[in-house]
Amino acid sequence: MEEEEAKYELPPPKITRNVEQTTGVFSFAANIIEVFLPKVLDVFVAMSVGEDKNEKNPPSGRFTPDQGFKHGPGGKANKP
Repeated sequence: MEEEEAKYELPPPKITRNVEQTTGVFSFAANIIEVFLPKVLDVFVAMSVGEDKNEKNPPSGRFTPDQGFKHGPGGKANKP
């Protein structure tokens, strides 16, 4: 067992430092992707659907107290 351990010495400090830096870069990139990718995907989905998060139920052809009458299909005003 000691003979096998003697064959495999510790790598030089330069290699160890290089491996640690590389894993640090990959860890940082993974954190950035984890944080920002869902938000970016939400933006693309919202752009493709045309969804407005501020307007939950857009009025379409019905009376809304805060906005008055809305025109229905064919440009005719709907009355309550």
